[in-house]
Amino acid sequence: AGKSATTQRQMALPILTAAAVAITECVEKYDVPLVVVTENTRGRSDDQCDQNYCWTNVSTAVPSLPAGTPHLTFETDIDQLCKNETTRGVITIGAPASLQPGIDQFYTNSLKMQRSCDLFSRMLVRRGGIKVNATHVYGVECVFLGDSSSQLQVANATSRLVHSEAGGMSSADFLLGPYGSGLTTYASKQAVLDSKLMIAPASSDHAVYSSAAALAQENGLGLRVFGMLPGSENWARRGFEAVLKAAEDCDTGCDAGGECDCQKECVRRAGVASCLGALRVGYVEEEDTFPRAVCGSAQREWGDAKVRILTAPADAAGTGVVANATVPKWSSVSGDEYRREMRSALEHLLDEGATVVLVCSYEAGGIVAVEELERLGLEEEEKDYSPLATILTTTMLNDEYVDRMMRGWWQGEYALQAVPWDASMTSEVGAFSGWDSAKYKDEYLRAFDLPNQTYPAKVEWVGAGTFAALCTLGDAIERAGSLETAAVASALRSTSLVEFFTSNISFNADGQMEEMDFPVVQYPPGAAAAGQADYEVVFDAKERENVSFPTPTWKLRRCLNEGNCSGGNGKCRFDGGCDCHPGFSGGLCQDATSPTSSNRGVVTLIAALASGLIALCLCGGLCYLRLRRRRRHLKGIIRDAERDFARWEPPAGPRKGSLHRSVTLALMSRSKRGTPPWELAKAHEARVISAMGLPDGRYHVFLSHVWSSGQDQAKALKGQLQRYVQNISPFLDVDNLDDTARLEEHVGNSEAVIVLLTGSTAVADGAPASDYMRSRNCLRELRAAVERKRPLILLLETDPSHGGVPLDVHRAECPDELREYVFAAPLVTWHRLRPFQMCSMRLLIVELLRAWKAAGADEPIFLPGDLLRSPPPPLATRKEFHVYYSASNAGAAEVAESIGEASDGRLRSTDDPAQARSTCAFLLYLNSSTFAPGAQAEALGCEVREALEGGRPLVLVHERRDGDVGVATFDDIIAATPAALRDAGIYRPIATPLHGGPHAEVSLRLVLGQIDALCGPRRGGLLSDALNLTENLTGVDLDGDGRVGSERSASPQTVP
Repeated sequence: AGKSATTQRQMALPILTAAAVAITECVEKYDVPLVVVTENTRGRSDDQCDQNYCWTNVSTAVPSLPAGTPHLTFETDIDQLCKNETTRGVITIGAPASLQPGIDQFYTNSLKMQRSCDLFSRMLVRRGGIKVNATHVYGVECVFLGDSSSQLQVANATSRLVHSEAGGMSSADFLLGPYGSGLTTYASKQAVLDSKLMIAPASSDHAVYSSAAALAQENGLGLRVFGMLPGSENWARRGFEAVLKAAEDCDTGCDAGGECDCQKECVRRAGVASCLGALRVGYVEEEDTFPRAVCGSAQREWGDAKVRILTAPADAAGTGVVANATVPKWSSVSGDEYRREMRSALEHLLDEGATVVLVCSYEAGGIVAVEELERLGLEEEEKDYSPLATILTTTMLNDEYVDRMMRGWWQGEYALQAVPWDASMTSEVGAFSGWDSAKYKDEYLRAFDLPNQTYPAKVEWVGAGTFAALCTLGDAIERAGSLETAAVASALRSTSLVEFFTSNISFNADGQMEEMDFPVVQYPPGAAAAGQADYEVVFDAKERENVSFPTPTWKLRRCLNEGNCSGGNGKCRFDGGCDCHPGFSGGLCQDATSPTSSNRGVVTLIAALASGLIALCLCGGLCYLRLRRRRRHLKGIIRDAERDFARWEPPAGPRKGSLHRSVTLALMSRSKRGTPPWELAKAHEARVISAMGLPDGRYHVFLSHVWSSGQDQAKALKGQLQRYVQNISPFLDVDNLDDTARLEEHVGNSEAVIVLLTGSTAVADGAPASDYMRSRNCLRELRAAVERKRPLILLLETDPSHGGVPLDVHRAECPDELREYVFAAPLVTWHRLRPFQMCSMRLLIVELLRAWKAAGADEPIFLPGDLLRSPPPPLATRKEFHVYYSASNAGAAEVAESIGEASDGRLRSTDDPAQARSTCAFLLYLNSSTFAPGAQAEALGCEVREALEGGRPLVLVHERRDGDVGVATFDDIIAATPAALRDAGIYRPIATPLHGGPHAEVSLRLVLGQIDALCGPRRGGLLSDALNLTENLTGVDLDGDGRVGSERSASPQTVP
């Protein structure tokens, strides 16, 4: 009894292990499907092999793991969850992971995933768990089992996490993917064979998801694997875009203001007249899954970045991609051999004249590349290789890289790397978690930043992506109302979730994240000397552009960082030599010189005059710099505000008035000393929407909601308002209420009241009810608003799984004495999908401005990132028509007409079956009558089946307009759909909801975006040219594009 807890656990471990072995021997074992991975020693090249490994599917007993394979578990404290629900339980999430420090290659990244799973289980306690059908609440249990960072073991570990009944370790309800595309490749296949849903937080290779989707289809299953990262090309593409923008900025700035240092450096080192023309790309590819995916994509899918490199000014031969080389997989050779191979690869890039180096590798490879680049730049006088830019992948945030930077490793500065997420960036408030990036960072450090840790807590994208993956899974479980795999997978397929990790989590047809704009980070000059290793985001989607470019030569960098010019007695040159200041001489400016006695008097007089002149210049210069810095600071405030907040449309000409004064006052409030209006008047004309100033204790808006079904929405709404309206102060009870007796007082101290109308549906009879109107405190708030004549704005939740019930239900249950006043207020509908939610926020802000009687309340406004700010897509296509719709699809003609109007007349549609092959998409309108029994539905089903068999893509539009007689839930439509069509994949594309009112334009714009993506021009190439030539010779349309050969349509809307 006197022993410590640690000692007791050590004593108990052998006993528990023996008991586990005994129990396992008693379990009735039976065969299970298993992915068996072997090394590709014979050099096979087929669908089941890559360069390193092959796999096959067998039926066998649950596989064993090496003796001593570790495992660990994190679990929600289920006793702390809300106790009002009928049932509480635990969802088991199994995860193969690298658990052996100092042994497993991916241990540190796996540790971040483990910590985020632990943090997620704690967050659920505060959130109230994962809620299913308002009757069940669940916590989670994360079970991690060692995969040894090995493709040969990861499938075995995945299988053991699923089949406890056959001798495995657990019976996981869902799976979390391991770190990296290489391991996820085989873990995902095992998940499919076990028909378990896996969500992968750290895998970006397209092939992982396409092969898992194909395997699922072979086994008669829907999607089972989903990934939180977009395609691997983003790791290269965003780095190249940052370099391109920096080169363009250098050229543009020099053209405008004469010759400058950055352009001189490009000219000197590349022998061309511009930095953009100097970009010649070479890349080194490590022979592993993720690096091959990045560099393989880099050859084919840089998109705009590659096009701009290849079409750069032709003042240098060989502009574009000039060289590539490969190095072996890090773990397959010794460290010395890997270093020799990296040196050889970089020498090849040097010989080919590459000025931009991309290193596609895992963590260790990037460090070796930087070291070998330094040696080429310093040790080899005849080589002196110093690229203008170096781009790494998954390296700079690695523990070893960071540790070196903290110890003064200046060689790690200047390199660029794209990352999926960074904690320093402003983010949305998560719809499921209720956290933004800053909150996640604070909670992560509070939980894991403990003293004397071997592996300190670091807030990086791997952990954030894991946390967001679990939030996405939790959201899908709640929307599915079930833990059944197929139902949750279906919910994931239609996900459009806002979380701090990214503002729109959604998945493509293979289950991979649709898109993300990775920020680009860089350790700036001097970071290593500071000893803090603080990298900076230098390029992101919010137009942050601060890339240090071009990278100085290695010799200049060594001189600057190692004080070669005797600690300030001279200035370093690009070749590493020293230009000495007056009074010093020598190769390193180490020798001080003194004037002779004959001219000492003259020197003294000149020195005195020079000192006075310098002092005068310094005073004038300091005054100028202070004014310039002040002006730049004010411009920066205005620029950041206009980028981040809602704003009015820019005026046609200069305008100053009440709006200008409101912005001036808002900006003055952000300065400690205040800023005279005349200074701001000289700055840009800001049109930011800013809430008026209020005395302490007053609020701009009171958020009235019922906790049972509206608390999450109210929290998210507060975050959105603060995101888009500058200086706004919303009242939310969980943040601002200290005494419920003061509810009426707080309503009276608010300038407006937003009434969040939510309800619920009875489990017994399905009857909807208004939770808001049945809440005593909500009615107190409503009566206080009516008595004090506070402006009301009604916000109606539309999603039934989050408290959405018809407006008439709320109206019917509203007390008679309040009904007329309340329902005379303006109404805004609230939607979950991001584009529609942006529209709702814009409408809500307009109503707030009207409630405040703000100047300019009736002028049009827009929000950053609003879909409707951009013009309709061009709809360029070589086809005769864009879409075909069936005459048997009632209502489709009207929908096509509406889409055509939204496209400014660009859309060409037809219902002629003879023209169906001359279109690039089949428009299918889904409502209650689409597949209602009858001859019309049978005819439509035949046409849809023919389109699916012919490979023509579908564009699905789901009727959601209030009051439309054809409105039906998507579940009802799926149930009415013939089974043959469901099996053929009719619902693989995501259906776009067709909303009414102000949201209709958003629906139509989303549909146009799908059509444009399907109809846009495809890449040509040798095969395309050959097909066109054959068509010209035979007169037969071979590729089904509605044209013979390369002939063009006479229509002005057709783009070749």
